[in-house]
Amino acid sequence: MANIVVQGRALDEAQLQAIQALVDGNPSWSRRRLADALVQGWDWRNAAGRLKDMSCRRMLARLEAKGLVRLPARRRVSPKRKAKVIAAVPGVDQSEWVALLAEVQPLSLEQVGYGTATTALFDHLLARYHYLGYSYPVGANVRYLARGRDGRVLACAVWASAALKVGCRDRWLGWTSAQRIAGLARVANNTRFLIMPWVRVSLLASHLLGLMTRQLARDWRERTGQRLALVETFVDESRFQGTCYRAANWLDLGRTTGRTRDDRYSQIQTPTKRVLVLPLQPLARLRRELAG
Repeated sequence: MANIVVQGRALDEAQLQAIQALVDGNPSWSRRRLADALVQGWDWRNAAGRLKDMSCRRMLARLEAKGLVRLPARRRVSPKRKAKVIAAVPGVDQSEWVALLAEVQPLSLEQVGYGTATTALFDHLLARYHYLGYSYPVGANVRYLARGRDGRVLACAVWASAALKVGCRDRWLGWTSAQRIAGLARVANNTRFLIMPWVRVSLLASHLLGLMTRQLARDWRERTGQRLALVETFVDESRFQGTCYRAANWLDLGRTTGRTRDDRYSQIQTPTKRVLVLPLQPLARLRRELAG
């Protein structure tokens, strides 16, 4: 059997047998514990030195889907643990805020860590006011809370790991499957962007996108050790037109196919979305580096 690449890791027959031996030798272990043992044993880390535990869990799931390993049955999750309960944060100023952009500047971007005082506020705002609600981002991610010059919250956003496969994006970049796997760490996906519903500031959204992408280049490298080359987002056209992205010079590449990363049998159908991207360097150089 030739080597296969899953989640960016090349595996040969001996390594697959070693994974199966670990599973068979520890029948009481959960899938998560198996992944933790593997990632620590391999010392599998990203460029910033963090263990790639989520990548390892997804790798095992994909190996099972391909019939290459046999994993223990998924453990039943207690109904109380199916979804994270986001506590409401009292005292958020929801009075209508109508202003010109110049009147709320300078804006500040606060990177939201996990387990910090700002985390509860950020999670509450997404859960309460974003149409997709709260979702814990998988893999690398950077989260921002935007405030006006008086410190009042204007917006919040999440930048997370890129989508694994996007036909129009991948054709536009012109990369092979192997190049895509190698290059995905240099692409970030804007999975959440929320202007507070009581804020009415003309040009705020496109201005914030510009601020965030400039700061994200530095923060992404700190977080992942990778130099960011491209950002992407998916716009649900039944709700939005993507006007702020277009105003911030993002490129329209087309639509998704309506399939998800969990669709192993071409059966899962989701609404198609408009794919918009912003190169963070000249296009010719970007394509050359990502396809290299």
